[in-house]
Amino acid sequence: MLHIIYREEGNLNTGRKPVGQKAMRQLYDQFSKQIKTKAPNTAVSKLTDEEEQEAASIYIRAKYENKEEIRQAIAKYENQNSEVVTTTTTSFKRNNIVASLIKQYRGYKCQICGISILKSDGTYYVEAAHIMPHHQGGTTSLYNIIILCPNHHKEFDLGRKKVKYIDTSSVEIMLNGTVYQLNLI
Repeated sequence: MLHIIYREEGNLNTGRKPVGQKAMRQLYDQFSKQIKTKAPNTAVSKLTDEEEQEAASIYIRAKYENKEEIRQAIAKYENQNSEVVTTTTTSFKRNNIVASLIKQYRGYKCQICGISILKSDGTYYVEAAHIMPHHQGGTTSLYNIIILCPNHHKEFDLGRKKVKYIDTSSVEIMLNGTVYQLNLI
């Protein structure tokens, strides 16, 4: 499935064009059903929930041509029971004390748009984003954390970006073609 997604998405940075994988998806679907029938407790895919949703979105864009077809598919699938999956994972625990301190230090405002979300308890919600991802060795520090609203955090994680440190006190981030200069201290 990961290879199918890789081929379908293409890559704007390298110029690799997206290639439809309809036949491969059909084979994958058929093979997955056989595995689930013969070994129902065997994991068919190692995709995260978010990756699986993205794969489903690619499949749906290729399969359904209009809203009526999509509505019929929703009616067909919406009452199916959720599958129970037991997993064992490794994750990176960040230093939440430092992340919370940085949120307060930066005024609980998105460093791109200046927005923060007022919660019902009167406090504000923003997210701490690692410039260099934690799993790649990025630290939870003043120089590697930026404060973003949920929309800009997802855009930062999923969009096209280039990061350039100007000096030890600021970073320039090009995000989907727009340049932002953010203070780090």
